[in-house]
Amino acid sequence: MTLKVIPVAIGLILKEDMVLMGKRTSGDFIDFWEFPGGKIEENESSYTALIREMHEELSIQVIEATEVIHIREQHPYAMFHLQIWHVKKYAGEIFANEQQELQWAHINQLQLLKIIPTNTPILQYLEQLTAKF
Repeated sequence: MTLKVIPVAIGLILKEDMVLMGKRTSGDFIDFWEFPGGKIEENESSYTALIREMHEELSIQVIEATEVIHIREQHPYAMFHLQIWHVKKYAGEIFANEQQELQWAHINQLQLLKIIPTNTPILQYLEQLTAKF
């Protein structure tokens, strides 16, 4: 049996040494923190999904983003393929359209948060990024 692959586009939005996080309000991992994003729809590119998800979730328009990491994680019912984007420039004010709690979390404090396990490899990228400052 081959597992269904679920592609996901995730946006990392940074402000100095902080990154935007949202708290899950339903489903698996309720009340865990995660980076904004969502499933890539059929016939949609990762970048197009990123733009759509950032607008749907946060009311912002992505102007510039760079793809930085791919994470594949197997679960009993599916293989998740996370495609991580560093959103470098956007227009608009961030607003929680989906009523989730948002926070600007200090990158060096992320390990203290209850983060969705599939998102933990992203922490290493963020730590390396901020070590350059």
